[in-house]
Amino acid sequence: MFREAQVFFNLHGRSLPVEIARPPQVMHWTYPLPLYVVGTKNLYTIHDLIPLTQPQLTTINATRHTNILNDIVSHAHGLVTVSETVRAEVIARFSLPASRVTNTFQSVDAPLQVDPSLPSGLRAGRYFFFCGRIEARKNLEQVARAHAESGASMPLVIVGPEVAGEERLEAFLRAQTGVVRLPWVPRPELLSMMRRARALLFLSLAEGFGLPVAEAMTLGCPVLCSNRGAVAEVAGEAAILVDPEQRHEIAAAIARLEKDDRLCGRLRAAGFARGRMFTQDVYARRLRALYANALVGESLTGERVYQ
Repeated sequence: MFREAQVFFNLHGRSLPVEIARPPQVMHWTYPLPLYVVGTKNLYTIHDLIPLTQPQLTTINATRHTNILNDIVSHAHGLVTVSETVRAEVIARFSLPASRVTNTFQSVDAPLQVDPSLPSGLRAGRYFFFCGRIEARKNLEQVARAHAESGASMPLVIVGPEVAGEERLEAFLRAQTGVVRLPWVPRPELLSMMRRARALLFLSLAEGFGLPVAEAMTLGCPVLCSNRGAVAEVAGEAAILVDPEQRHEIAAAIARLEKDDRLCGRLRAAGFARGRMFTQDVYARRLRALYANALVGESLTGERVYQ
């Protein structure tokens, strides 16, 4: 159905209507898909506006994505974001009433577990860590260079799938003597590696939320991250924040993290406290409020839609 909706949009320039014998009162599409259920209140989560605001950082077609979002805005009952940063961007970009765009943040799923063994050669607390897609917007070349310039003796472990079109970046990372490059790993192994890292290095250039930051704080892993956008919002004052485009700032922070056990301890405690914002129970309460408001509210345009 999702593929058919994309083809339908390419042909007709509008969302595909879906009829259900007994439609739900609220349909929450957790991605901006060109679909809607007839006879209900359709909500859409917009995770970020990167294809519109920084198209050079993504392979998503900016023109087509803009057209899909414009169509969704024209008929949606409400929009949902995963950070206040993106909420403000959506309100401004589409000239929407603030009451029609709701931020729910995201939740962290990091269950208690018996941690699997670390990969050969890694020691708990003796490596820096990154996880995610290996792509330009994650700023990994800058991070790897800063790690080398910091003089750190602890390696930088980078975990994530290879991404088509990022072969040059992949080759660069694999050539760095201080970088350990690992592919996708199962979830229990990933959580184990994050929990036992010296610190997470997440200097992304653009994010809608920055889930690894919230995950690391929940797991008690100190965080070094970007001082801008949604990542800085999620981290609050529980991380070291630096300009992701200033390599000397990143390098200096890495050097501090390697040498200062007391700093890491403070960040660990602050992260635990901050992480309570993103538990699944808190997230569930936000969703319940979202759906309750949708049942009594009006559409983005002030009209009841698809009724």
